[in-house]
Amino acid sequence: MNKPTVSIILCTYNGARFIREQLDSIVAQTYPLLEVIIQDDGSTDDTVAICNAYAARFPYIKVRRNEHNLGFNLNFKSAAMRAQGDFVAISDQDDIWFPQKISKQVAAIGNADLCFSDYYTDLHYTLPLHNYVSPRTDFEHMLFYDCTPGHSMLLRTDFVKGIKLWNYDIYYDWWLSMHAQMGHGLVKVNEALNWHR
Repeated sequence: MNKPTVSIILCTYNGARFIREQLDSIVAQTYPLLEVIIQDDGSTDDTVAICNAYAARFPYIKVRRNEHNLGFNLNFKSAAMRAQGDFVAISDQDDIWFPQKISKQVAAIGNADLCFSDYYTDLHYTLPLHNYVSPRTDFEHMLFYDCTPGHSMLLRTDFVKGIKLWNYDIYYDWWLSMHAQMGHGLVKVNEALNWHR
């Protein structure tokens, strides 16, 4: 049986300082990637040049510049609509993913609409790692207090594209979490799979 395909969407805006580290961690994933869609929202630094250099080395990386600034909510939604894989994973421009992030999430998602994981904040390169974050999954908590963070999400592409109404005044990751709660649900990998700045 063929492996499910995975698209990564990476939205950028003046991210030159950290984008190389994140791209290095994405191309080092142990799971084969169908595509990495980088959608830039009007950067004025070297972000696009850096991304284009990676695209020249890795043919599955595609770089697109928005004609005008969309803001992060609409930029992530617009990029997700371009995904061609069975699954879509959301990437911030300044995190670092662990090599097995995608493989562990694909293995865990089952029939759910969304899979997410624990993560570390306050990026440090020396042990011990600290600020371990383990988001809660119960509907009440997610509704009133906190949501699944986008940078830890793997979603079914048909689920994302099937959302008819988007509210751009609400964080996109909260919107996705709530729709998943009302659909086929969420599952969680109880292990940190990335560092989040």
